[in-house]
Amino acid sequence: KLKKSVIGIDIGSSSIKVAEVSSEGSRASLILGKIGTYNSLKEALGSINYKNSPAVVTINSPRAAVKRIVLPSMPAGELRDAVNMDARTRFPFSIEGSIVDFEIAASVVEKLGNKLALLVFVSPEETIKKAIGLCEENNLRPSQIIHNSAALRNLFNRMNIIGGGSTAFLDIGHTFSELVIFNGKSIRFNRKLPVSGKTFTDGMAGVFTSDSGRVELSPPEAEALKKRIGIPEEGSRKDLIDSKISYSHLFSMLRPVAEKLTNEIERSFDYYREETSGLRVERLVLFGGGSLLKGLDKFLRESLGIDVKPGNPLEVFGGASLKNNQEGALYAAAIGAALSDLKGANLLPIEYRQKRKLLVKKGALKAGLSAALTIMALVFVGLRTQLTAVENKIYSAGLELAALRPQVELAARAAAASGILKDEPYWADALKELSALTADNISINELEMSGQTMELRGEISPKEGNAEKELSEFVESIEKGIFKEARLLSSKKRGSVCEFDISCRAE
Repeated sequence: KLKKSVIGIDIGSSSIKVAEVSSEGSRASLILGKIGTYNSLKEALGSINYKNSPAVVTINSPRAAVKRIVLPSMPAGELRDAVNMDARTRFPFSIEGSIVDFEIAASVVEKLGNKLALLVFVSPEETIKKAIGLCEENNLRPSQIIHNSAALRNLFNRMNIIGGGSTAFLDIGHTFSELVIFNGKSIRFNRKLPVSGKTFTDGMAGVFTSDSGRVELSPPEAEALKKRIGIPEEGSRKDLIDSKISYSHLFSMLRPVAEKLTNEIERSFDYYREETSGLRVERLVLFGGGSLLKGLDKFLRESLGIDVKPGNPLEVFGGASLKNNQEGALYAAAIGAALSDLKGANLLPIEYRQKRKLLVKKGALKAGLSAALTIMALVFVGLRTQLTAVENKIYSAGLELAALRPQVELAARAAAASGILKDEPYWADALKELSALTADNISINELEMSGQTMELRGEISPKEGNAEKELSEFVESIEKGIFKEARLLSSKKRGSVCEFDISCRAE
């Protein structure tokens, strides 16, 4: 039986990873490329033969995201316009200049009519075009571009996750981390966390005073120390590391960053529980370069009170091994992309898909004619042993056409959808965020919203008698979420309470 393969390419913020997954029947095998420096795709591809295999590229950026939304059931021709209209109010940033695509996650039956649960993916067009340009420089035409969370979903659905409830994957990258929560086989929540591998390194680098005196760690030295030692147990050893820094001092430098990561995860879990009417995350699996930080899984396990373990994507292939099995975590997104069935959302621009369709048609026609002539010649001279190679070429051309057909059908649909979402509030996500941030001793009496600016008026009953301090903490907590430029406009004591007026901007 013909062996089929898909090339997965993970274009990260600092490096590129490549994986090739070949399938034959129900079996699958894996080939991993090198980890190339950013903009060096050729280096990452290495010896992988990618010319006759579809390529799936996974991309990520601060403004690439996915949201789960529910819309009334409607004809397919109207659905895309409805999604494009609704998406403008769903994300905590402007999606102008972004490519939007979606896929149907489930059908929802309700008394008032059937609805569709959709996964809507967005990414800046600039990010997509940069990825396409990088591929074309290496004579590679991507068949599909997907968000990082979709690649992790492909991996999740092939891994043997034991136990019920929801599962969270945390991909700790160089500049930010991606948290994806799955329930069943679908993405239910996605959020970027402002803690990354670089955050841990930055927390160690600099000049400080240790038991051995004044010590300076450069970023490369801090990165090397982080990889070699990780987060030590507090007070575990008394000797110095490299005659520079004690284990307890190293712990004190890494602990604040680890605690910040814990807080961001807990906040996301709380929001997920509220949005899903009580669903809880039962386990957390770590991927990405930051997941290789020694001791991080134990720290998160003790802090979160749930099962936390490093992820190993290689288990999908029967425990295929690298020099160090842990390094498989670096290839999670690339492997997930290579596990794609070439269906679902595709962030390739419509015009690129149409251009690719024409090229594939021409190529398929040439391949078909060439194959026909070759077959006649082979039959004529009796060289039937070479027929298999020719049939493989025809199959490869057919595979390309099959991969593009669903996307071309989507590109051909266009109809007007009007008035469907006119009652949907623009500030829905912002108000949910604000509700989660407001403590029991704070009451918000008035809200005034204009453009992206929100003004809050209310009062605070201090728990410890220090209204100014608690009010200041409240303003700081507002600015940690989707709100920015939070400012206290005025405050006035009235008896035991303190009235306030705060302005902030939602992004």
